[in-house]
Amino acid sequence: RQITWTTDGANAGTVFLREGKHNCTNVCGTLHAGDVFGTSALMRDRERISDVVAIKPVRALAVSWRDIHQIARLYPRISSRLFENLSLVLGDLLARQEAIRPMIKDELSGVYNATYIIDLLQFAADKANRYDEELSLLSLKVACNSTKGGHANWQDKAWIISKMAQSTRAVLRKGDMVSRWKDQIYWVILPNTNATQAHMLAQRVLQHYEQSDDPVKCHTEICVYITELAPGEDGKDLIDRATRQETLSEA
Repeated sequence: RQITWTTDGANAGTVFLREGKHNCTNVCGTLHAGDVFGTSALMRDRERISDVVAIKPVRALAVSWRDIHQIARLYPRISSRLFENLSLVLGDLLARQEAIRPMIKDELSGVYNATYIIDLLQFAADKANRYDEELSLLSLKVACNSTKGGHANWQDKAWIISKMAQSTRAVLRKGDMVSRWKDQIYWVILPNTNATQAHMLAQRVLQHYEQSDDPVKCHTEICVYITELAPGEDGKDLIDRATRQETLSEA
């Protein structure tokens, strides 16, 4: 199996994965400089994590399902990382298409929407159960107590929603996934993270938000909820517990 990257001619900047004499990939999009497009590698008989980063615009690859199934059979743990990475990369690529973007990304905040994050959470929960890993779901609820009315009040809320998304993405680690769950509620999937670590990350998000420029003259309250995956739970169970926790806090 060979990976080649052409630098001249009509296919300049295109990466091909070849097995024998057969090209088993299709070009599906463009990665910009600094984008990460690989997350795992195998050295001898032990796994290590490595980031493959684009140093200039390159073409992304769509690996055939035959190859993915073969990887899944031979290296099941690596295949989980591969599927996770493919889901995120594919989501970002599809989100650049105007017809598909609303189904994946929230327009106002720029993060994943509630529909797409459910599938990612289910995958993360399955992976955590399979390999006995920790998983936490962080919920950030933002409330703006503004005395303004009409359009001015909507502008304040829109700014807060956007700024909270920026602060969250600025702090989160690679592999963490954030979505706008409801109007002013964000959910963050934190793989390999327990409740204590999730609380520390939440504090960093709040500090980043407080240190940012604030043109909105209203009192902002941010409530933090952390739900840790229990043994045997799936993604739906985690969603139910997190939603119930938010509902009880409003009562």
